[in-house]
Amino acid sequence: HLPQGSIDTDGKTYLRFACTDGFIEVLELQLEGKKKLPVTAFLAGFRM
Repeated sequence: HLPQGSIDTDGKTYLRFACTDGFIEVLELQLEGKKKLPVTAFLAGFRM
């Protein structure tokens, strides 16, 4: 179990945030001024 608010990722396929009852998984995201991307494409070009 991770503390609430912690980021969990394998750096390639998933990005999720720990919460009280489990995780919130990010499936797509959009940086300001950029197009929406699946999380796999985002992680391929962004280092966390």
